Amino acid sequence: MAASSPLPAPHCPSKCGSIEIPYPFGIGADCAWPGEGNFTIACNHSFSPPRPYTNENVEITSISVETGEMHVYAIVAYVCYNSSDTIEQDQGRIGYSLDPPLLVSPTENVFTAIGCDTLAFLESGSNYFTGCTSYLASLKDSALDGDPCTGLGCCQSSIPGNLSTIEIGWNTDKNTQDNNSAWNYSPCNYAFVAYKDWYNFSRRDLNGKG
Repeated sequence: MAASSPLPAPHCPSKCGSIEIPYPFGIGADCAWPGEGNFTIACNHSFSPPRPYTNENVEITSISVETGEMHVYAIVAYVCYNSSDTIEQDQGRIGYSLDPPLLVSPTENVFTAIGCDTLAFLESGSNYFTGCTSYLASLKDSALDGDPCTGLGCCQSSIPGNLSTIEIGWNTDKNTQDNNSAWNYSPCNYAFVAYKDWYNFSRRDLNGKG
């Protein structure tokens, strides 16, 4: 006779705010799968409605046990300039980790960078390093709205499987990009990992700020 799988205790909530939390994930003591991996979800009641987070403080938007997917909000690295070598706003090196068994899907996600003088990098500890570059001498040379990201205002790079840690930055010495020759017509650079079809290029993204 096969051993029965553990079940959550009767007191365990099935939702955090409007987000379903299906087993083996759970909120609170004795609510998540007790075996290998971390399935515990934190429900932050300081928001209205409350919002669910992974153990590494990544906000969750949905969980599907049937498809084996958890959707989370992407974080965006950015750096903005008010002269070629003066940074005005900076969130230039960011990252997050996912506890096992969670991994970043290589088939659903892509690394994207936006800007006119942009060299962005994605790494996962010492195990993986990639990046892409976008350069324009002027805005009139950029791709058209809706065009694919091939380096004329935005660029993209695929990611491998088995990534649980992501770090985004702007250059190899692990500091923010230290100059931007395009600052007067494209003051900000952005980079993120998100769904492949989530971002649609727009020229307006090149001359915005923040």
